[in-house]
Amino acid sequence: GGGTSAGGSGAAAAATATKQQSLQRLQRKAAAAPHPAAPTLLTATPAPAASPAPAVSPDDKKVKVVLYMESECPACQKVTTEVVKMVLSAPGMRDIMDFRLVPFGNAQVYKNGVSYNQTSVLSQMLEGGQGDLASVSFVCQHGPTECEGNAWESCIQHLHPDTDVSFPVLDCIERQACAEGESPPACGGPPGEVAPRCIHQYGSGVVTEDAVRACVNGPMASRLLLRNALETSRLDPPKQWVPWVTIDGRHPGGSPMRIFLLGRQVCEAYAAKNLNATLTNGTAVGLPEGCGTFPQLLPSTLLHARAGPEGGDVWVAAAALAVCLGALAAAGWHLRS
Repeated sequence: GGGTSAGGSGAAAAATATKQQSLQRLQRKAAAAPHPAAPTLLTATPAPAASPAPAVSPDDKKVKVVLYMESECPACQKVTTEVVKMVLSAPGMRDIMDFRLVPFGNAQVYKNGVSYNQTSVLSQMLEGGQGDLASVSFVCQHGPTECEGNAWESCIQHLHPDTDVSFPVLDCIERQACAEGESPPACGGPPGEVAPRCIHQYGSGVVTEDAVRACVNGPMASRLLLRNALETSRLDPPKQWVPWVTIDGRHPGGSPMRIFLLGRQVCEAYAAKNLNATLTNGTAVGLPEGCGTFPQLLPSTLLHARAGPEGGDVWVAAAALAVCLGALAAAGWHLRS
């Protein structure tokens, strides 16, 4: 959807704060690292010590969240800018999760005018080098401007995999770009037109338009989109709609509307993976404060929502999303702006 974003000074302050948080996390990691013991004099040769179990790094403990989407899908925009943003912004959540977008969705891959979307063929294309990439093209569900938007978002993440750096720009694109059926002034324009403005507003001087544009206009964009196609094709079970989320490689199952419980699902996954615990009132000992802020249940009217007969993002009609968000608000879940 459309709307005017916050000013550059506020964005820069927010970006500085997130970078300081990232630095503090790195400092905590360094402080927690084991230090070698000082050597001692021994009168006898000790028996060799048993090999210690390999240490699990904080990054290995994190829950990996991946959102499979497309840049002009109305529901993808809503989920990215409302649900994902809220989860990432909740206190301590970035310490227990990694987040990544896979912009491809229901697009199709063509080579020399022939559609190729089988996993094995896509893998061969990626291994084929630049010559093969030159003859690859993409057809997106919502048209060429969506393919361009997918390329911009893929390049931003490729150049800046740190979520603290890339997500504010991606959030801006998803918030300002026109979704299917929209046009200015209700929105800011196609994703490819909105992206440079978002980079200048939220890139904090780290994400630069020139570098991202060079990626979008060069062979790397085709390679990244092909990787996205391959990753999407390998989903097991296959996606039934977009947005489609996986948590540590697995889809949570159930109704499409259950994506609005993403915060609870991430906290449950982290507790089971690292704490051998289940949640009580949304939290457990060892979980961040943010876990206690998420809704634990959907309103009953949303539990049995189903995707439309054509699959894809049919279920995301604006009216359905308005009902969903309204019901969640009525149940006491106030989405953050």
